[in-house]
Amino acid sequence: MTLDIEKYLARIGIAGRESPTAEFLARLQEAHLRTVPYENCEIFFGKRVPSLEPEKLYGKIVDRRRGGYCFELNGAFALLLAGCGFTFTESFARWCFGETAVLPPRRHRVLLVRIGKETWIADAGIGSPCPLTPLRLETDVIQERNGLKFRILRDPLHGFLVQRETSEGFVNYFSFWETPHFPQDFLYVNHYCATEENSFFRTHLLVNLAAADGRRSVFMDPGDPGGKDFIFRRERPGLPPLERKIPRSDEKVLAAVLAENFGIDPAD
Repeated sequence: MTLDIEKYLARIGIAGRESPTAEFLARLQEAHLRTVPYENCEIFFGKRVPSLEPEKLYGKIVDRRRGGYCFELNGAFALLLAGCGFTFTESFARWCFGETAVLPPRRHRVLLVRIGKETWIADAGIGSPCPLTPLRLETDVIQERNGLKFRILRDPLHGFLVQRETSEGFVNYFSFWETPHFPQDFLYVNHYCATEENSFFRTHLLVNLAAADGRRSVFMDPGDPGGKDFIFRRERPGLPPLERKIPRSDEKVLAAVLAENFGIDPAD
Protein backbone atom coordinates (compact mmCIF):
# COMPACT_ATOMS: atom_id res chain seq x y z
CA MET A 1 0.00 0.00 0.00
CA THR A 2 1.03 3.63 -0.35
CA LEU A 3 1.49 5.04 3.12
CA ASP A 4 1.52 8.79 3.63
CA ILE A 5 4.31 8.91 6.21
CA GLU A 6 4.12 12.65 6.66
CA LYS A 7 0.39 12.44 7.46
CA TYR A 8 1.02 9.63 9.97
CA LEU A 9 3.80 11.65 11.61
CA ALA A 10 1.52 14.67 11.82
CA ARG A 11 -1.13 12.45 13.47
CA ILE A 12 1.27 11.83 16.38
CA GLY A 13 2.68 15.36 16.45
CA ILE A 14 6.03 14.77 14.74
CA ALA A 15 7.04 17.47 12.24
CA GLY A 16 8.79 15.21 9.74
CA ARG A 17 10.84 12.07 9.26
CA GLU A 18 14.47 11.82 10.34
CA SER A 19 17.28 9.29 10.06
CA PRO A 20 16.37 5.91 11.61
CA THR A 21 18.31 6.37 14.85
CA ALA A 22 17.62 5.17 18.39
CA GLU A 23 16.77 8.73 19.36
CA PHE A 24 14.17 9.08 16.60
CA LEU A 25 12.72 5.67 17.46
CA ALA A 26 12.29 6.81 21.07
CA ARG A 27 10.56 10.00 19.94
CA LEU A 28 8.21 8.05 17.68
CA GLN A 29 7.18 5.56 20.36
CA GLU A 30 6.57 8.19 23.01
CA ALA A 31 4.63 10.40 20.59
CA HIS A 32 2.49 7.42 19.52
CA LEU A 33 1.68 6.44 23.10
CA ARG A 34 0.80 10.04 23.99
CA THR A 35 -1.54 10.65 21.07
CA VAL A 36 -3.05 7.34 19.90
CA PRO A 37 -5.22 5.70 22.58
CA TYR A 38 -5.23 2.07 23.49
CA GLU A 39 -8.88 1.07 23.09
CA ASN A 40 -10.94 -2.03 22.43
CA CYS A 41 -14.26 -0.27 21.68
CA GLU A 42 -14.71 -2.10 18.38
CA ILE A 43 -14.58 -5.45 20.17
CA PHE A 44 -16.39 -4.49 23.38
CA PHE A 45 -19.26 -2.46 21.94
CA GLY A 46 -19.47 -3.72 18.37
CA LYS A 47 -18.43 -7.35 18.96
CA ARG A 48 -16.45 -7.05 15.72
CA VAL A 49 -13.06 -8.43 14.76
CA PRO A 50 -10.69 -5.50 14.13
CA SER A 51 -9.06 -5.61 10.72
CA LEU A 52 -5.27 -5.94 10.64
CA GLU A 53 -5.06 -5.12 6.94
CA PRO A 54 -2.57 -2.27 6.41
CA GLU A 55 -5.09 -0.01 4.64
CA LYS A 56 -7.64 -0.53 7.43
CA LEU A 57 -5.10 0.10 10.20
CA TYR A 58 -3.90 3.28 8.55
CA GLY A 59 -7.44 4.45 7.89
CA LYS A 60 -8.58 3.81 11.46
CA ILE A 61 -5.62 5.36 13.26
CA VAL A 62 -4.57 8.13 10.87
CA ASP A 63 -7.66 9.12 8.88
CA ARG A 64 -10.32 8.43 11.53
CA ARG A 65 -7.97 9.30 14.42
CA ARG A 66 -9.01 6.29 16.45
CA GLY A 67 -6.86 3.93 18.48
CA GLY A 68 -6.81 0.18 18.87
CA TYR A 69 -5.39 -2.65 20.94
CA CYS A 70 -1.94 -4.22 20.66
CA PHE A 71 -2.41 -6.13 17.40
CA GLU A 72 -3.71 -2.98 15.73
CA LEU A 73 -1.43 -0.42 17.36
CA ASN A 74 1.82 -2.28 16.84
CA GLY A 75 0.69 -3.34 13.37
CA ALA A 76 0.23 0.32 12.47
CA PHE A 77 3.43 1.29 14.27
CA ALA A 78 5.26 -1.27 12.14
CA LEU A 79 3.97 0.47 9.01
CA LEU A 80 5.26 3.78 10.33
CA LEU A 81 8.68 2.39 11.25
CA ALA A 82 9.05 0.72 7.87
CA GLY A 83 8.16 3.99 6.16
CA CYS A 84 10.79 5.78 8.24
CA GLY A 85 13.52 3.35 7.19
CA PHE A 86 13.86 1.22 10.32
CA THR A 87 14.87 -2.44 10.15
CA PHE A 88 12.90 -4.72 12.45
CA THR A 89 11.19 -8.04 12.97
CA GLU A 90 7.88 -8.68 14.71
CA SER A 91 7.35 -11.19 17.48
CA PHE A 92 4.52 -12.79 19.41
CA ALA A 93 4.76 -12.11 23.14
CA ARG A 94 3.18 -13.69 26.18
CA TRP A 95 1.45 -11.05 28.30
CA CYS A 96 2.30 -11.98 31.89
CA PHE A 97 1.44 -8.94 34.01
CA GLY A 98 -1.56 -9.75 36.20
CA GLU A 99 -1.74 -13.33 34.90
CA THR A 100 -1.66 -16.32 37.25
CA ALA A 101 -0.50 -18.93 34.73
CA VAL A 102 3.20 -19.72 34.63
CA LEU A 103 3.07 -19.69 30.84
CA PRO A 104 0.12 -17.55 29.68
CA PRO A 105 -0.94 -17.67 26.01
CA ARG A 106 0.73 -15.49 23.42
CA ARG A 107 -1.59 -12.51 22.92
CA HIS A 108 0.73 -9.55 22.53
CA ARG A 109 2.69 -8.14 19.57
CA VAL A 110 6.09 -6.44 19.83
CA LEU A 111 8.66 -5.07 17.41
CA LEU A 112 12.37 -5.81 17.64
CA VAL A 113 14.19 -2.93 15.98
CA ARG A 114 17.80 -3.34 14.91
CA ILE A 115 19.93 -0.16 14.96
CA GLY A 116 23.63 -0.74 14.45
CA LYS A 117 24.67 -3.50 16.83
CA GLU A 118 21.77 -2.94 19.21
CA THR A 119 18.24 -4.32 19.30
CA TRP A 120 15.42 -2.31 20.83
CA ILE A 121 11.99 -3.57 21.98
CA ALA A 122 9.52 -1.11 20.45
CA ASP A 123 5.95 -1.29 21.76
CA ALA A 124 3.17 1.24 21.19
CA GLY A 125 0.41 -1.20 22.16
CA ILE A 126 0.17 -1.38 25.96
CA GLY A 127 -2.93 -0.04 27.71
CA SER A 128 -1.41 0.61 31.14
CA PRO A 129 1.70 2.30 32.58
CA CYS A 130 4.54 1.13 30.36
CA PRO A 131 7.95 2.24 29.05
CA LEU A 132 7.23 5.28 26.91
CA THR A 133 10.49 4.74 25.02
CA PRO A 134 11.91 1.41 23.79
CA LEU A 135 13.84 -0.95 26.05
CA ARG A 136 17.28 -2.07 24.93
CA LEU A 137 17.40 -5.85 24.47
CA GLU A 138 20.03 -6.33 27.14
CA THR A 139 19.76 -8.85 29.97
CA ASP A 140 20.38 -8.47 33.70
CA VAL A 141 20.43 -4.68 33.59
CA ILE A 142 17.85 -2.41 35.20
CA GLN A 143 16.46 0.10 32.71
CA GLU A 144 14.45 3.06 33.97
CA ARG A 145 11.80 4.63 31.76
CA ASN A 146 9.50 7.48 32.81
CA GLY A 147 9.80 6.60 36.51
CA LEU A 148 9.33 2.85 36.04
CA LYS A 149 12.06 0.23 36.30
CA PHE A 150 12.37 -2.79 34.02
CA ARG A 151 14.83 -5.64 33.56
CA ILE A 152 15.16 -8.43 31.02
CA LEU A 153 16.14 -12.00 31.92
CA ARG A 154 16.84 -15.11 29.89
CA ASP A 155 14.42 -17.91 30.74
CA PRO A 156 14.21 -21.49 29.40
CA LEU A 157 10.41 -21.31 29.03
CA HIS A 158 9.90 -17.67 28.11
CA GLY A 159 12.98 -16.84 26.08
CA PHE A 160 13.45 -13.17 26.91
CA LEU A 161 11.44 -12.30 30.01
CA VAL A 162 10.73 -8.60 30.59
CA GLN A 163 10.01 -7.77 34.22
CA ARG A 164 8.65 -4.60 35.81
CA GLU A 165 9.33 -3.39 39.32
CA THR A 166 6.31 -3.14 41.64
CA SER A 167 5.85 -2.76 45.38
CA GLU A 168 6.35 -6.54 45.55
CA GLY A 169 9.61 -6.46 43.64
CA PHE A 170 10.20 -7.30 39.97
CA VAL A 171 7.33 -9.27 38.45
CA ASN A 172 6.87 -10.75 34.99
CA TYR A 173 5.60 -8.20 32.44
CA PHE A 174 5.76 -9.94 29.05
CA SER A 175 8.05 -12.41 27.32
CA PHE A 176 9.05 -13.38 23.80
CA TRP A 177 11.42 -15.37 21.65
CA GLU A 178 13.33 -13.70 18.81
CA THR A 179 11.64 -15.96 16.25
CA PRO A 180 10.40 -13.64 13.48
CA HIS A 181 6.67 -13.48 12.86
CA PHE A 182 4.75 -11.85 10.08
CA PRO A 183 1.48 -9.88 9.84
CA GLN A 184 -0.53 -12.95 8.81
CA ASP A 185 0.63 -14.80 11.94
CA PHE A 186 -1.30 -12.45 14.21
CA LEU A 187 -4.64 -12.91 12.44
CA TYR A 188 -5.85 -16.00 14.27
CA VAL A 189 -5.07 -14.66 17.76
CA ASN A 190 -6.69 -11.34 16.87
CA HIS A 191 -9.79 -13.29 15.80
CA TYR A 192 -9.75 -15.36 19.00
CA CYS A 193 -9.41 -12.29 21.25
CA ALA A 194 -12.34 -10.62 19.49
CA THR A 195 -14.72 -13.60 19.29
CA GLU A 196 -14.05 -15.94 22.23
CA GLU A 197 -17.01 -15.52 24.58
CA ASN A 198 -14.88 -15.18 27.72
CA SER A 199 -12.13 -13.12 26.14
CA PHE A 200 -11.04 -10.22 28.34
CA PHE A 201 -11.38 -7.89 25.37
CA ARG A 202 -15.05 -8.80 24.86
CA THR A 203 -15.99 -8.59 28.54
CA HIS A 204 -13.93 -5.56 29.66
CA LEU A 205 -13.75 -2.07 28.25
CA LEU A 206 -10.22 -0.69 28.41
CA VAL A 207 -9.30 2.75 27.11
CA ASN A 208 -5.96 4.31 28.01
CA LEU A 209 -3.84 7.24 26.90
CA ALA A 210 -0.52 8.46 28.30
CA ALA A 211 -1.34 12.07 27.51
CA ALA A 212 1.28 14.74 28.15
CA ASP A 213 -0.83 16.27 30.94
CA GLY A 214 -1.42 12.94 32.69
CA ARG A 215 -2.60 9.42 31.99
CA ARG A 216 -6.31 8.96 31.27
CA SER A 217 -8.18 5.68 31.41
CA VAL A 218 -11.62 4.10 31.34
CA PHE A 219 -12.09 0.63 32.78
CA MET A 220 -14.67 -1.61 34.41
CA ASP A 221 -15.55 -0.68 37.98
CA PRO A 222 -13.80 -3.32 40.14
CA GLY A 223 -16.35 -2.68 42.89
CA ASP A 224 -19.27 -3.64 40.66
CA PRO A 225 -19.59 -7.46 40.63
CA GLY A 226 -22.11 -7.22 37.80
CA GLY A 227 -19.59 -5.52 35.56
CA LYS A 228 -22.08 -2.88 34.46
CA ASP A 229 -20.35 0.33 35.52
CA PHE A 230 -17.19 2.08 34.38
CA ILE A 231 -14.56 4.25 36.04
CA PHE A 232 -12.93 7.23 34.34
CA ARG A 233 -9.54 7.95 35.90
CA ARG A 234 -7.34 10.99 35.34
CA GLU A 235 -3.79 10.98 36.72
CA ARG A 236 -2.04 14.33 37.01
CA PRO A 237 1.63 14.83 37.85
CA GLY A 238 2.06 15.82 41.48
CA LEU A 239 -1.67 15.68 42.24
CA PRO A 240 -4.04 12.96 43.52
CA PRO A 241 -5.81 11.07 40.72
CA LEU A 242 -9.38 11.98 39.89
CA GLU A 243 -11.96 9.23 39.45
CA ARG A 244 -15.52 9.39 38.19
CA LYS A 245 -18.05 6.56 38.10
CA ILE A 246 -20.06 6.16 34.90
CA PRO A 247 -23.12 3.88 34.95
CA ARG A 248 -23.23 1.47 32.05
CA SER A 249 -26.74 2.68 31.28
CA ASP A 250 -25.60 6.29 30.82
CA GLU A 251 -24.43 5.97 27.24
CA LYS A 252 -24.40 9.72 26.59
CA VAL A 253 -22.05 10.46 29.47
CA LEU A 254 -19.71 7.63 28.51
CA ALA A 255 -19.68 8.80 24.89
CA ALA A 256 -18.88 12.35 26.02
CA VAL A 257 -16.00 11.16 28.22
CA LEU A 258 -14.56 9.08 25.40
CA ALA A 259 -14.87 11.93 22.92
CA GLU A 260 -13.48 14.65 25.18
CA ASN A 261 -10.56 12.71 26.63
CA PHE A 262 -9.63 10.26 23.87
CA GLY A 263 -11.16 11.60 20.68
CA ILE A 264 -13.19 8.40 20.34
CA ASP A 265 -16.72 7.96 19.03
CA PRO A 266 -17.63 4.37 20.05
CA ALA A 267 -20.29 4.32 17.32
CA ASP A 268 -17.69 5.01 14.62
